[in-house]
Amino acid sequence: MNIKYFNNEDGNYYDVTGATGSSLVIGANGFETKSNKKYLVAITQSATDAPIVTIEYINTIGEIVWTRNSAGNYNGYLSSAFIGNVPKLEAVIGMIDTNTIRYFSLYKINGSNICLRTWLDDGSTESDDILKETTIEISIY
Repeated sequence: MNIKYFNNEDGNYYDVTGATGSSLVIGANGFETKSNKKYLVAITQSATDAPIVTIEYINTIGEIVWTRNSAGNYNGYLSSAFIGNVPKLEAVIGMIDTNTIRYFSLYKINGSNICLRTWLDDGSTESDDILKETTIEISIY
């Protein structure tokens, strides 16, 4: 697809083309193409270990290094990977029995770090051993 835009500063028309999977946005200098990045993986965490990626479906971000901060609290690090809009992800993983539900939350801390939290149904106690080949998706816009 070709799109033309008029630049008021120099009075010329310019073509803007975007690669497959990119978005066309209006920037300070007119139209710009912007590629969305995606990280879609299955992740597992047990005992006091850091989370590990067990299946990598899509990864256009790079390899995130996962560490365990404390029970149910994990950090994902990749230098300057999270610059841009990274929507918060919250999900119910499933019921263990009729009285307990498992949850996780994933959110951006800064341009290089994200936080992954897991807890049981009351929301007050973070807990390990929640993620079992749990699919998470990080999209950066």
